[in-house]
Amino acid sequence: MEIRPIKSNEYQQLIDLWLECGLTRSWNNPEKDIQRKLSFQPDLLLVAFEKDRLVGSIMAGYDGHRGWMNYLGVLPNFQRQGIGKKLVEAAENGLQKLGCPKVNLQLRYSNFVAQHFYRKIGYGEDAALSFGKRLVFDSAESKPHGGSGTGGFVIRDKLKPGDLGGLIQLYGLIIHQKFGSAEPFEYEFAKILTNFALGKGPREKIWVLEQEGQIRGSIFLVWSTEENAEIKYFFLHYDQREREFEYQLLRSALEFATSLGGKSIITTLKLLEIGEVNIFDEFGFKKLEKSKVSPAKSH
Repeated sequence: MEIRPIKSNEYQQLIDLWLECGLTRSWNNPEKDIQRKLSFQPDLLLVAFEKDRLVGSIMAGYDGHRGWMNYLGVLPNFQRQGIGKKLVEAAENGLQKLGCPKVNLQLRYSNFVAQHFYRKIGYGEDAALSFGKRLVFDSAESKPHGGSGTGGFVIRDKLKPGDLGGLIQLYGLIIHQKFGSAEPFEYEFAKILTNFALGKGPREKIWVLEQEGQIRGSIFLVWSTEENAEIKYFFLHYDQREREFEYQLLRSALEFATSLGGKSIITTLKLLEIGEVNIFDEFGFKKLEKSKVSPAKSH
């Protein structure tokens, strides 16, 4: 096997490999990514060849403070043969020659295979958040989301393994930031959530806002009578507020209740941790005597 910088007649092979390995995204143009890399430290766009076939790649760079790695991929039929590790080592050697003291990389929360691979070859998870801002947009669809497609956000109404723990953790974090102490609230929420998940009927739902495997918000809907629904535990991570997600979650609950013949929906404001009451006014809710709101008759 040979690992070396890419040649000009191999760009399409590289793009084909990225596509087969699932490394491309609609908001990243692979041709532009290659051309941008070739204008800066081109020797760190490395490819692995088995005979005449391009079977792996990695892109690295050094900004003077930290090194970075992207686009590590190996064709499925050539995986588990040590090629990925050799590509990383080749990139590390190239970075060291430039004086790089530490290398960083970013992984999606949902990419457990890659997380296991990097831990196995000596990488550890930093206690840090990843922030980004797009300066050049490769596609029009990415502009509303800051240049990262949908930002990896989905709203779903089916619970998956790990969701209960993720919901409890997020709720505890929000309560801690608001009151400074979360344990009693977290314990109570954990009991309510567990009982709800185990005993909920077909007319009751939890909607979860998820970003790359990490829960970022939720809304619960239950029924007090056949025609009267109630919203419980409507909350969002602070970073996701005022980004339309609260509207999407609330709209999902209202539409579901209406589809089942619901005539009214109530909620208690103290249960809501999104920090905004105006959203309920916009959806036609009316304030009642006991600090509750009720939507207009159309709901």
